[in-house]
Amino acid sequence: MKTRICLAILASQFSEYSKGEWKHKIEQVKINYEGHPEKDEISPALDYNTFEVEIAKVNSLLGLKLDAAKISECAEKMGLKVIGSSENGQLLKVEVPPTRADILHACDVAEDIGIGYGFNNIQKTYPKTATVGSF
Repeated sequence: MKTRICLAILASQFSEYSKGEWKHKIEQVKINYEGHPEKDEISPALDYNTFEVEIAKVNSLLGLKLDAAKISECAEKMGLKVIGSSENGQLLKVEVPPTRADILHACDVAEDIGIGYGFNNIQKTYPKTATVGSF
């Protein structure tokens, strides 16, 4: 599994250096296993993943009040793409390229939005409750 992820990332990254019409193109091959057709596969697997994220949840996790346009802008800085939203505009559909194998869940998308926004741009606040930690 890890080698498949590495192959997809390497092929995607090296495709940038191709010339002419082949720039950013990757030729996939079909691997046929004789006697075991159930194992046949196409390699490298360049599958895009999609995640649905709630705008309210992203804002809650980050402590911000971002609208869909700002979330989209921050996601694009990180190589993600907002490809749609729900009818009520509360859910965003985010497309993740195969080069981002580190994104496994919607909370990872929220983290990337925070990085794209800039954690240093988030105003520091003290918690509303004072607690003392101990063992």
